[in-house]
Amino acid sequence: MAFPLPEPSHEVKLAHALLGRRSDLDLRLLEALLAEPKRYRELRGLLPRRASETLLTRALERLGESGLVRQGARLDDPADPRYYAATSLGVLVVLKAHEMLPIARTLEEARRAGVLG
Repeated sequence: MAFPLPEPSHEVKLAHALLGRRSDLDLRLLEALLAEPKRYRELRGLLPRRASETLLTRALERLGESGLVRQGARLDDPADPRYYAATSLGVLVVLKAHEMLPIARTLEEARRAGVLG
């Protein structure tokens, strides 16, 4: 008796979308925000050399729209009060993405070896 695959959860769908992006910037942003909230200027270091800050702005917007990152404000620094933090959903999605990475790498290696079509 064959059992059907379970329906993918919301977290799995979001993790799959993160891993399927051409760039890994979104995933690296979420990983950077796991430890503590960070200001925009602290996240700029994740950009590739000579890349426009527009990439960072758009990535943060995408992650915010997906509910993976939230914005807040710190009143102790009026010059740069805005910060970004991973939401609880963002944490779950990063963990799920890291569970999926070994599988994706194994499949890619199998495709390169000609085992999979």
